[in-house]
Amino acid sequence: MAPGEVPWSFGRRPRFVAAAAWLGAELAPEEEGLRHLIGRCLAAFGPAGRADLRQFTRIRTSLLRAALEQMTADLVTFRDARGRLLYDIPDGPLPPADMPAPVRFLPMWDSMRLAYEDRSRVIPEPYRREVIRAHGDFLATF
Repeated sequence: MAPGEVPWSFGRRPRFVAAAAWLGAELAPEEEGLRHLIGRCLAAFGPAGRADLRQFTRIRTSLLRAALEQMTADLVTFRDARGRLLYDIPDGPLPPADMPAPVRFLPMWDSMRLAYEDRSRVIPEPYRREVIRAHGDFLATF
């Protein structure tokens, strides 16, 4: 949707336009854009597995698999405790395994909770139902 005449409003009758037309520029090829998106996701939330990237981007697994295969030389890989392959950017921050995570306030819909397919990395399983509601809301929590 493109904004109407008032820049901060979409109005009652939203306009739908192609991004390239509205921006006045050609967009990058899809494959290049997907690789850029994966790199940005990993910079923010890596190490992450293919299922985590799928959860956060909602991009089909087959497209993610192909993009990750093209990016293998530019990424570092790890295995998690369950043996799943995790990807990360080179020089991504990686604290020691025994370092306690600091307490953080996560507001409703915070991307930290949305980024991972296995949410037990962020929310212990006994608390998941209290934080993630049946209708899909993610409540604010510490």
